[in-house]
Amino acid sequence: MIVLDTDILSCFSKIRKFHLLEKLFKSQFYIPPRVYEEVLRAKEKGHDFVDYTIKLIHNEKIRIATLNETEVSIVKELAKKRKLGFGEIEAMALAKNRGWILLSNDKVVEKVAGEIGVDVFNIEDLLSAMIEFEIIRVKIELKGVIEEIETKDRIAIRNKDYLFEKISEK
Repeated sequence: MIVLDTDILSCFSKIRKFHLLEKLFKSQFYIPPRVYEEVLRAKEKGHDFVDYTIKLIHNEKIRIATLNETEVSIVKELAKKRKLGFGEIEAMALAKNRGWILLSNDKVVEKVAGEIGVDVFNIEDLLSAMIEFEIIRVKIELKGVIEEIETKDRIAIRNKDYLFEKISEK
């Protein structure tokens, strides 16, 4: 199972390419309640990408995972240690307790998740895996995805050369 935090969810919603994640993981995707609340707040602020996200939830491509008592305890412990959003903390708690993979593009989340034994994949990890598993097969497709991420979500993909080299190896 896969749990997404808000930044990864919003990124793939902004570029309207959630299907790439579905092809990569062939698994059920979850978000914690606080991530869903963040989605709703973005909707209230008029962000149009949220309609795509809500459609994914409505179609059960993404489900909302309710936290159990153990996960609530993990949230309380993590909230004491670091300045992280509750959506990120809840996502880490779900991943930790249920043995799920966490998708996040936040460096602090990656660090804390690593400390508690949670596997985390960031945007560049995901793009690399998509190339490896031939979900993204040609440079022009990779270029398009990277440009959309950088333009629509304002995330800089730092290791572009490495990603493009991976495609030319195939």
